Amino acid sequence: MAGLTSVFDGRDGIEAELGRMLKSMPLLERLDLDSEGTHEDISDSTIDVLIPGKFAEDVALGKELVELRIGYSKTISGEALVRLIRGCPKLKILEADNMNATNAVMREFVRRRGSADATLSLVDCRTITPQAYNALAPSTRARRGWTGHAAIPFGYEQASRGPDVDWVPVGDGDFTDKPVLKTFFSWRRVGVPPGWREALRAAEQGEDEEVQEPDRARKRIAMMRSASGSGRRGGWWRADDEFDERSSCAIM
Repeated sequence: MAGLTSVFDGRDGIEAELGRMLKSMPLLERLDLDSEGTHEDISDSTIDVLIPGKFAEDVALGKELVELRIGYSKTISGEALVRLIRGCPKLKILEADNMNATNAVMREFVRRRGSADATLSLVDCRTITPQAYNALAPSTRARRGWTGHAAIPFGYEQASRGPDVDWVPVGDGDFTDKPVLKTFFSWRRVGVPPGWREALRAAEQGEDEEVQEPDRARKRIAMMRSASGSGRRGGWWRADDEFDERSSCAIM
């Protein structure tokens, strides 16, 4: 969705105008408000508008809501997110990164959305504790695997361990029927694909060699100067410091 300030004039308050617009779309399935709350333009009131039956005079908005992205909205409380999870029966994807989401949000979502197509992302939510996550970890997975040639480098787990399957235990059930739960702690369950460490080490070694090559060139030039034994200061017979300084380019 475009920035709220570019959509609404704000005369009645951006959140109020957003609420009126949402009420005109009772069949809304997906809503992306990610980062729109960084300036405190939205709060719990926006969440309550999306909950069916929250207000008797309103239309039944939220019954068809499947996906909501609302990260970085610091003025939205964990209690409002719990109400949303309970009130929107079809909500399967909820991204609430860097918010005030609590352990209760995590527990409620996993309890009510136990299918493989459900995803809850609470990355960088500081109130999520490792103890609460560890209790839910066995019934969730850290990421959703996908198949195809482009997915090979990620080393996703295969769906089965049959004799004809080249199965590598890298992920933690990437293709299981568990919901996806992403937090600061969930990435500990994702292994490093075979060969990645070696490739990274080789790349870093190549960068070191590229950095060292100019140093070798400067040393060779210095040796040529000293071998000439000339005290002349003109042309390229300058001292090393003068050579480096005068040969450099400064952009002001």
